[in-house]
Amino acid sequence: MVDVTLTDEQRLLRETLERYLAREHSMESRVAAAGAVDTDERWAGFVEMGLPAVPISIEDGGIGGGGTEIAIIAEQLGRNLVAVPYLETAVMAASVIEACAEADRRRSLLEDIVAGCVFTVAHFEPESRFDVSHVKTTARRVSDGFVLDGTKVSVAWADRADKLLISALLDGELAVFAVDPATAGLKVNGYVTNDGQRGADLHLRGVKLDGGAMVVAPTRGRAAIDAAICRARIYLTCEAAAIMRRMCDMTRDYVATRQQFGAAIGSFQVIQHRLVDMYSQSEQSFSMALLAADNWDAPAPERDRVTSAGRALVARASRFVGQNAVQLHGGIGMAWETPLSHYFKRLTMNSMQMGDESYHLRRFASLVRAKEPAH
Repeated sequence: MVDVTLTDEQRLLRETLERYLAREHSMESRVAAAGAVDTDERWAGFVEMGLPAVPISIEDGGIGGGGTEIAIIAEQLGRNLVAVPYLETAVMAASVIEACAEADRRRSLLEDIVAGCVFTVAHFEPESRFDVSHVKTTARRVSDGFVLDGTKVSVAWADRADKLLISALLDGELAVFAVDPATAGLKVNGYVTNDGQRGADLHLRGVKLDGGAMVVAPTRGRAAIDAAICRARIYLTCEAAAIMRRMCDMTRDYVATRQQFGAAIGSFQVIQHRLVDMYSQSEQSFSMALLAADNWDAPAPERDRVTSAGRALVARASRFVGQNAVQLHGGIGMAWETPLSHYFKRLTMNSMQMGDESYHLRRFASLVRAKEPAH
C-alpha cells in the first residue's frame, strides 16, 4: 500500500512550487509566446530554488529526496506545462552518474548538476523502437583516450545541454561517456518538438575523447542506463497523471458554461457520464503514479514490473482522457489559443516517451512470466 501522507518537508516543497509557478508561469504567457518561452531564465529560477539537487544524495551535495519528492515536482511541472530539462538533468543524468565508480568524479559531476549545468542522456538510436539493448554506437580505445562513432536520436534538450552523457559499446559492453557538445566530430541537429520542448539527433563521426571521459565503465553501464530510464518512466507516469487531472478540471468547467439547446451541456446526463469516466481513468492513473513513485529505489525486478504496468495503464488512460476532453470542447479544443490543446499535445508525447502502450504491455507480460515458478 502506498502511503500518500506527505511530511512537512514534502508539503512545503509542493506549496513552494505551487506559489512559484502561479507567480512566474502562466498558460496565458505560453500561448502568447507561441511556445517560445525563455527556458534558460526559467531553469535558472529552478536552480535557485534547489530543485536539481532534490534527487541527489546528501553525500554528493544534494538534498537526498526520493520518489515522493520527484512525484511532487513532476506533478507541478506537468500541471503547469513547464518546459525545462528537469527530467533529463536531475532524474536521468543524475541517476547515470550515480553509477560512476570514482567518488571524486561522481561528486564533481553531480555538483555541476546542483549548480545548474544542463545534462542529458543520449541512448536511443534509429530502429531501436524503445529497446534499451539496441545499441550500435561504438567506442574504441586509442593511445590517449577513446573514439566514438554512431548516431543517437530524439535526445531531449541536447542542443541546450552543457554536457552529453552518451552510451556506446566498448569491447562489446555498454559504457557511458561525458561529451562536450562542441567536441569535433559531433553534430547536434536540434529542433522544437510538437509539445513545445526540444529534441536533437546526434551524429558522431570519429569523436575523440580523452581518457577521463568515461563516466560509467562497461561493468556498470547497462545497469546504469536501465535505472535511469526506469526512473524517467516513473517521472513521466506522475506527470501524465497530473496533466489528466488538469484536463478533467478544465473540461468540467467548460461544459458548465457551454450552451446547447438553451442549457449548459454539463447538465446533460450523457455528458455527466462521460466526465465520470474521464475522472475514473484519471484517478486510476494517479494511483498507479503513486505506486510507481513508491518503487523509486526498489530492486530492479519489482521496479520494472510496476513501472511497465503503470506506463501501459497511463498511456491507455491518456488517450481516453485526452480525446474526450478535446471532443467535449468541440473544435476549439485543438486551437492553439486554447490551453487545452497544449495539454493534449504534451500528454500525447508523454504516452510515447520511453515506450508506448504496446511496448509496456509486452514488457510487463514478459516480466511477469519470468517471475512465475517453473511448473
